[in-house]
Amino acid sequence: MSSASVETHFVALPDPPETSEGNAIHSEEGARAAGFPGALVAGIHTYGWATTAIVELLGETWLYDGWVDVKLRKPVYAGDNLVTVATTSLLLASGLPTGELRMTKTDKPEETVLEGTFGLGRATFFAELAEPGSRTPEPQGTGRQRMLLETAPVGEDFRPMAVDAGVEAARDWAHRRLGDDHSRYHKGPNPLLHPSFLAGRMTPLFRHSYLYGPAIHLRTQMQHLAPARSGQALAVGARLHSVFDRNGHHAHESDCWIYAADGSPIAAKRHTGIFRVAPKP
Repeated sequence: MSSASVETHFVALPDPPETSEGNAIHSEEGARAAGFPGALVAGIHTYGWATTAIVELLGETWLYDGWVDVKLRKPVYAGDNLVTVATTSLLLASGLPTGELRMTKTDKPEETVLEGTFGLGRATFFAELAEPGSRTPEPQGTGRQRMLLETAPVGEDFRPMAVDAGVEAARDWAHRRLGDDHSRYHKGPNPLLHPSFLAGRMTPLFRHSYLYGPAIHLRTQMQHLAPARSGQALAVGARLHSVFDRNGHHAHESDCWIYAADGSPIAAKRHTGIFRVAPKP
């Protein structure tokens, strides 16, 4: 396979108010308290801008039979100029393409904010994702407490939840959060859900069971399994895979599955994120 590449450009938008209300790291006050110069743009939005290059390179097939594994390297702030380059240069034994992805913030100082790999078909990490046994949506837990590193229920399921994936909610996500007005996410009676909408289900699910934030998104390993269209109620479940200390931060890896209205899985991911930010020195 000959190599091919796509380059996309976005200016990072400020997060909508509900994002900072759910996670103080996305507010000016909360971010500065954690030692950052200003409100961090949600990692899931950075991820969303990055996926545009993948879809342009591999086509919409990637949205229902593709994967990506990316790490978020540096914070992104509203107004940052972001350039993403997706390049295919490898051919797997399966005959399906894979490639590399890199997002750079071009403002001075120029730095890489996201990088990873992607491809079509099933990712090697997919077989490692544990599917939760609890999948029927339940009400939000009462008396929620913060997850603690010492007592985190590794190997147990989070409380499943329902997700409104109505047409207007889906269009609003793509337009208001990302400024992405491509027809695939807006036109027709049941437009496709933006890939960042799917990848963004773990944070609300965490809040569904525990008090949450300030928190920071570190990595997404995402596997698309079927076309994900708006106009339905989704169900989301997850299992806590591991917790660990990362330079004083407390972090988790959780395997999150998203199910269509008929109960069939449409996507699965391993989400890595900090759930307790280390105290500011």
